[in-house]
Amino acid sequence: MKRVLIFTAAALLLAATLPAQTDREVVRICSPNTPPPPPPAAPPGFISIKQEMPRFPGCEDLPTEQEKRDCSQEKLLDFINDNLKYPALAQENGLQGTTVVTFGVETDGTLSNIKVVRDIGCGCGEEAARVVALMNERGIRWIPGTQNGKKVKVQYNLPIRFGFSTKTGTAVPLGGKTDTTPPPAIPNPDTDVFRVVEQMPRFPGCETLPTEQEKKDCSKKALLEFIYGNLNYPKDACVEGTIVVTFIVEKDGTLSEIKVIRDIGDILGAEVVRVVALMNERGIRWTPGVHYGKKVRVQYNLPIRIHLE
Repeated sequence: MKRVLIFTAAALLLAATLPAQTDREVVRICSPNTPPPPPPAAPPGFISIKQEMPRFPGCEDLPTEQEKRDCSQEKLLDFINDNLKYPALAQENGLQGTTVVTFGVETDGTLSNIKVVRDIGCGCGEEAARVVALMNERGIRWIPGTQNGKKVKVQYNLPIRFGFSTKTGTAVPLGGKTDTTPPPAIPNPDTDVFRVVEQMPRFPGCETLPTEQEKKDCSKKALLEFIYGNLNYPKDACVEGTIVVTFIVEKDGTLSEIKVIRDIGDILGAEVVRVVALMNERGIRWTPGVHYGKKVRVQYNLPIRIHLE
């Protein structure tokens, strides 16, 4: 039996496990760090109790707060697992456990005061902090926390687990890279499809408004007016609920790969796809997404609520 290396970020796993036995000679030695006390109180200017926690971006179009939270947590874990490298020294010493990184989520969605408050050693703490800092470098902006209807600076504690899993087959890392391999490739803005970008694509017609928020609000309203103005509810249908359709907004503003990822039946999903495809037929061109100053292809999830009156 050979071991397959894995690492995951888990919001509720805070207890470090004991180092696993290795079946190979250890040529470098490091000792696990003594667990420090619990994370400190929020620094001046930050709060730790708030009405709405900050979230990793990319899920704001979902219909309910719970769906937004679940989607956001999944995207955060995907980002960490895609970019985390299991330090070679920790692997050689069979070291596993949970490192905790704390940081402030500013009102503009940037991250500040990134530091490790629990470290298992062998470079795991430094690697966890590097991945968190990578969000700023990639231009990823969190949805800030709010209190009493206002955006506030919030301290956020993120546990990141390093560990092993015993499986058959070759020992390879899952969900990330080891120190012995190159880091993940930077996405190609000319060909790759992005899910989180600095400026999300928008339905057209609002670009002359003065502020970004006004453009976003106007665009959402215009999009819904188009959808509901062209949606034909089947005569024999008797269901209601939320349909979610996904598509790619291309760099020229056209839509591709239109499909339903949540349906409520009675051919309503097919009708929603027809209406979205109608934008291409009518020559409607979205304002494309922008990342690092370049137009990019972006996957867009659109929830549509069907309500019987």
